[in-house]
Amino acid sequence: MSPFHSLFGVPAPVVVHWQGASGRWYEHSVFPLRVIPDWITACNYIFTAPRPDGKRNPLYIGETGEFDVRLGRHEKLPHALMLGGTEVHVHFGAFSRQHRLDIEADLRRGQPTPLNRQGSGGISASNGFGMLGAPNALGIVSNSNPLNALGIKR
Repeated sequence: MSPFHSLFGVPAPVVVHWQGASGRWYEHSVFPLRVIPDWITACNYIFTAPRPDGKRNPLYIGETGEFDVRLGRHEKLPHALMLGGTEVHVHFGAFSRQHRLDIEADLRRGQPTPLNRQGSGGISASNGFGMLGAPNALGIVSNSNPLNALGIKR
């Protein structure tokens, strides 16, 4: 068995570190955006897009206590895909909602993102990105399963 496999024979996720404005580093497990495990619940997360140099651009930074539920109706997911998003980086180290909020704020102050609306760096979704501010930018009908429409398997 390769060291890159978990005990169950499933490839272990790649781990990356993101730095907050405080200088603190946060470990994140990397998952493909189109095949996200359904067991992820309380976490901090970053939708990312690859760069030519092999690094990733953060597109959106968030936190939730219900990632498994939130993802299905996440208003930024279609926009992240339109901007080339291919991964979600998940931080499992927070021990409470307040801790997740603190981590989210630190990361957002340290990593400018185009899809976070509130202040703290980056540009808002409606600034210069054309359809990002428009509802149903990918033509997803509200009564359809948005994850299926985006090609995401759970």
